[in-house]
Amino acid sequence: MNQVELLFYGGLLIVIIGLLGVISRKNLLSILMFQELSLNGVNLVLVAGSILHHNYHGAILSFITFIVTAAEMAIAILILLLLIKKRKTLDVTFYSELKG
Repeated sequence: MNQVELLFYGGLLIVIIGLLGVISRKNLLSILMFQELSLNGVNLVLVAGSILHHNYHGAILSFITFIVTAAEMAIAILILLLLIKKRKTLDVTFYSELKG
């Protein structure tokens, strides 16, 4: 097994762990952390694909997703703080009336 395959399998494992964490958790903060973990696994797979194909397209896309994810997390944490201030809890079952 070469290093690129190891990066692919490692990224896939990180994505699976992140998705399982999002599905199994009820705490909003841990859901956000597992979502970030899953996105980091996707970025690792993009960089591994970039290495495999000897171009920089995957690395550039990974950099752009880092920027977008950082902005998204900043907004999500602000919304989370407002929800905590209103409800005094992080449990997602208390926010069921927010469905559209």
